[in-house]
Amino acid sequence: MANCYVCGNPILDTKQRLRRKVKTGSHERKVYPSGRVVSVQNHYANRVVCKICSKKIDRERRMRELHDLIIIATAFAILGLAALLIRLFS
Repeated sequence: MANCYVCGNPILDTKQRLRRKVKTGSHERKVYPSGRVVSVQNHYANRVVCKICSKKIDRERRMRELHDLIIIATAFAILGLAALLIRLFS
């Protein structure tokens, strides 16, 4: 019997295994005299998750995509408004 990688609950449905890309680890290296971060690595892999965690992961991914789309649309709106104002006042 498999367990969910995220929450650790046993997955009782053996017919369908849901896999999602989850963060499996990270590594951070620093140069201490200057305090500057030299490198940060995040490791991701496909792991078996339960239905609840898969829905949560999918919802978070959709929210990130929506957030990115809103930022891009706002940037285009600002550029369009700036172009319109430049055309009106020149």
